[in-house]
Amino acid sequence: MIFDLPGRFWRGNLHTHSNLSDGALSPAETAQVYRDAGYDFVAITDHFRAEHGFPMTDTRAGHFYSSTGPELYDVRIEGDEIAVHCSPATKILLTGGHPGAEGAQGTDLTDCTFPLHLFRNTHCRITTEDATGHRAWTNPIHLGRS
Repeated sequence: MIFDLPGRFWRGNLHTHSNLSDGALSPAETAQVYRDAGYDFVAITDHFRAEHGFPMTDTRAGHFYSSTGPELYDVRIEGDEIAVHCSPATKILLTGGHPGAEGAQGTDLTDCTFPLHLFRNTHCRITTEDATGHRAWTNPIHLGRS
């Protein structure tokens, strides 16, 4: 049996909701219930929906990016190229729905331009990485058919 193996096993819940979503208790009360039950951790995974008081943005157009630290200030298609303006990065990559990639490496990169020829009939994505290894990335940018 797996629990007979040596080492520490952690008891936790990776998915529960508070009354800021569709749960019954406040986040603090929810955490206390799990603490009192002997859990080592709990992840409160509330639904960020307008009916629960969270501001909503329609993200279907792809006008946002994800990050673990770096910032993307501007990503713009200019003719047959894509231009990136970002916080200081050590890598800026262009990848997508085609084998291959374009990339730049250095120190304190903040601007880069790549040709789009590899991705003209599919999609691409920009990813930046800073000196600490943190990344920022765009949603897929659909280029369509030319």
